[in-house]
Amino acid sequence: MVEGFVIGFLALVYGETSDFIKHSRKLMDKGYEWEYVGYTEVDYPPKSPAIIINRETNSHIYWKLRKPEK
Repeated sequence: MVEGFVIGFLALVYGETSDFIKHSRKLMDKGYEWEYVGYTEVDYPPKSPAIIINRETNSHIYWKLRKPEK
């Protein structure tokens, strides 16, 4: 019973985030890296993929994919 719940939950999470994961991996193959940006309010639409934390009053991010400057 518990195993079924865990497997169902993991399938739901993967189904909801699979596009984000695929896009992030493509960018990482091109040289992008996850960078800690601290508490930052979200600019809509976001310019690069980020892990967005939604709150009732505002949305913010802590990590963002950026291409390192050479």
